[in-house]
Amino acid sequence: MRPNPARRRHGVALQKNYISVYVAVTRNGKPLVSCYAGKLGELRMGGNNFSFEKFEDLKAAAVASLFAEAAAIFKADRENPVYAGKLVRASCSPGARGREGSEAAN
Repeated sequence: MRPNPARRRHGVALQKNYISVYVAVTRNGKPLVSCYAGKLGELRMGGNNFSFEKFEDLKAAAVASLFAEAAAIFKADRENPVYAGKLVRASCSPGARGREGSEAAN
């Protein structure tokens, strides 16, 4: 039986000149990937994704940490996806409390 695509929390897309990795998990209301900005060896960073050209560019320990944290968060909260279009203003700090939704933009 194949997993339900709506329940997937990660993915990889091969583009023409780079590879994108998607991780749809939040920490304190903020996309987890954004908490690793500048630490992965990424070419570019999006809300819940990062891109790279060659595997050699990646910082393997940081990428492993990202996926280990994403797995732990998802294990604890299986209803923890990032929804497209949702405005988020929150902290990446593990102990901080984030605010989600349109009211966060005010």
